[in-house]
Amino acid sequence: MQPLRTPQARGARPRSCTERIDSPNRRSADMANATQRMTSRSAAASPDLGRKPAVSALQGERPKPEQRGPRVIYVLSAFPARSETFVVREIEALRALGARVEVWCLKRGLKGGESVSVPVTCVGSDHWRVLLDNSRMVLRRPGSYLSVLRSVVGSAPKAKKLKYLAAFWIAVSAASRLREADRLHAHFLWTAASATYTMSRLTGVRYSVTLHAGDIFARANRSFLKGPVLACAEFVVTISDYNQRVLSEFVDPGRIHKVHCGLSSAEHAEWACLAERRPHDAELIASVGRLTAKKGHDLLIRAVARLHASGRDAKCAIVGEGPEEQHLRSLIAELHMEDAVKMLGAVSLAEVRSLFEAAGLFALAAVQARDGDIDGIPVALMEAMAACLPVVSSRVSGIPELVQDGVSGILVEQADEVTIAGALDRLLASPDVRHTLGRAASATVLQQFNVDRSAAVLLELFRPN
Repeated sequence: MQPLRTPQARGARPRSCTERIDSPNRRSADMANATQRMTSRSAAASPDLGRKPAVSALQGERPKPEQRGPRVIYVLSAFPARSETFVVREIEALRALGARVEVWCLKRGLKGGESVSVPVTCVGSDHWRVLLDNSRMVLRRPGSYLSVLRSVVGSAPKAKKLKYLAAFWIAVSAASRLREADRLHAHFLWTAASATYTMSRLTGVRYSVTLHAGDIFARANRSFLKGPVLACAEFVVTISDYNQRVLSEFVDPGRIHKVHCGLSSAEHAEWACLAERRPHDAELIASVGRLTAKKGHDLLIRAVARLHASGRDAKCAIVGEGPEEQHLRSLIAELHMEDAVKMLGAVSLAEVRSLFEAAGLFALAAVQARDGDIDGIPVALMEAMAACLPVVSSRVSGIPELVQDGVSGILVEQADEVTIAGALDRLLASPDVRHTLGRAASATVLQQFNVDRSAAVLLELFRPN
């Protein structure tokens, strides 16, 4: 797949990104800076004299005294989200390092998603407040309001302009409440990143964004890659070398930073201890991932059917929910695999760990979907590897950066159910091979995909210049 090119791919950020739209918040900040300079001599004599008390991003709250790192607002589309545990891990790791992180979400997430011990503000929950804040902004700063509105809606994917318009309204409300933040940061180049761009343009607070997979590769989002949201970000974070190479066609490579998602050292130990309770002859094939085309669950089901046709009584359990569920259930029935392949739906983290304790290996037959979407480096693969499970997966996107073929797992070409079945059969035939690959897989995650180390890199990027 050749990424699209844009004439400004390697240039500096557009001038409009660096021009601050005058705002009450910005004027207040300028006045505060002048006051701080005037009191600096007195402050030198007494460290507490002239020091402005810190206030939280949401006016009225104050940070805990021991927290002295940069104040970072994570802007997320929905929170909590069951499929975005990696964001929770990142936030918790940053807070452990002293960063003052808050979550501002556009809407509340689904029940059963990950919770986190961090202040969470759902900006879009109060519709009347959003309406009032937008009305005030139109009356007080009509030029700024309309300028940002045209930029956001004009660059939004054609089929989702109303969705991005709604995110703009919520972002305007958020901007009216924003106080004293050092940075805004979003995950995924979708509505949350667009809202972060709006907040930054209206307040002058710098922002950055982490890109993962679908927000880069889905063809429907390609025009957005060339828009102002990415162009105006101070820097861009992505999770793999593969992503970094693709993004370099749209963003100055000097503004792109690779930072792996990962597990904390403590969490890795919890996953690894499952191996001690796992039966040596465990043969259950586990798979975890949203039921979408790019996960290749249909290929895994067909591969299991091939194993049965060859005389191996293989069992497979698939965890996840999503738009492909009915298609996958119909496929299982068509292949008469109801007793061999079980679809468990969405389950808790504790249930995933129980599954990994009983399983003998993990499989994720990732493919590039028809709409261009493709996996990044699936966190479910990291968790399985941390649990000392040997894995079978595909040579797509960033997966080979996690799985070394023949060392920590087996890699196959995408969309090849025959080769997938052969790899599964090889592992099922040898408990010793499973044990060796599983131990190497766990060590790889601990050493190279550690969220504590990744958070330290992010913290340095987040610090004010």
